[in-house]
Amino acid sequence: MGEFHSYASHYFFSRLTSSAGPAQAWNSLMRCPRPVRLDDLRIPLFRHRSRLELRPTLESLGVTDAFEEGAADFAGVNGDSNDLWLTAFSQLNEFRYMGKGM
Repeated sequence: MGEFHSYASHYFFSRLTSSAGPAQAWNSLMRCPRPVRLDDLRIPLFRHRSRLELRPTLESLGVTDAFEEGAADFAGVNGDSNDLWLTAFSQLNEFRYMGKGM
């Protein structure tokens, strides 16, 4: 395992630091002529968060009434009244890799 791990690490990191960039490095690793076992890969612990403001996207797709007072129809949420509308629509994404046994 040590020799193979050393090969896989060198193969990946030599391409990761090349001018091609990380995306090309990953693609190169996936086309590696030797199979890579998951327990041979070492992934650092990390966390990534992103927040997307989706109101402009939804409005560009034609979802406009939901953001207008008096035009939004959320009757299934608040009965027969139409006094409920959206002012924003966001999506929060979080990805965490904490190691084995998470």
